Amino acid sequence: MNLLLFLFINFFISGNLFAESRVKDDFIDSLKYMGKGSYLQFSEAPSLYYLGIGSSAALWAEHNDKEIVKSISKNKTNNAITLMGNDLAILGNSPLIPLSFYYVGVTSENSKLINFSKEYFSALYLTLAETVLLSQFHFHPRPDTTNLTKWETSFRGKSSFPSGHVAGFAALTFKTFQFYGPLYAVAPLGLTLVSSFERINTKKHYTSDVVAAIFMSAMSSEGVRIAAQNSSDNNSIYERFLEKTHFQVFALNNTYLMQVAWDFL
Repeated sequence: MNLLLFLFINFFISGNLFAESRVKDDFIDSLKYMGKGSYLQFSEAPSLYYLGIGSSAALWAEHNDKEIVKSISKNKTNNAITLMGNDLAILGNSPLIPLSFYYVGVTSENSKLINFSKEYFSALYLTLAETVLLSQFHFHPRPDTTNLTKWETSFRGKSSFPSGHVAGFAALTFKTFQFYGPLYAVAPLGLTLVSSFERINTKKHYTSDVVAAIFMSAMSSEGVRIAAQNSSDNNSIYERFLEKTHFQVFALNNTYLMQVAWDFL
């Protein structure tokens, strides 16, 4: 990790990115997106859909957490999955990836890529801040508290809810979908799923932890999108996804259920 950081800094200095006068303004914009997104994520229908679905999914997972962990952790992950799920997840939570996108956007004068990198940075660190905050409240400890690294203990409370490891890839998935469509979002989605599986398989997190983190990333992404108001950069499929979403709560056999549907016809 230290070597990657050294190479990254030299990469930026050699490209004279820090000499660009717009960098400071763009960074301030990203911080503003984070601040506004923290409350705007609760103001629009798409975010509330994510909140409803995510809460329901996390509650179901929490009810079955121990059984799921016991089942998945029977066979340990191989080195490749551990690398993608743990080591790459740490890299994904660093500013290296959004800054790399930003560098390419600035040097190629690609305004859409610049806006993407700014929103991705904001959504990522808003999600991470929320995971750190929520981990201070006792929900449940990790399934296994042995062999934890400093990345898993130094920046959060004792509760394993929610997972911070999957935040980077999850935020990248939702922002990629927003800007470039579902096909481009397949790769970060795959990394999100691999990271989630590794967290459960190695007993670092429960299923409810990773489910909550994924939907928190979705809400943060929406809050940042609303704050940034870069609607002209949104992918057309994503726009239809937002506009054609229908949500309702109904009663069935004395139980309240939630229904979400997308009408693309």
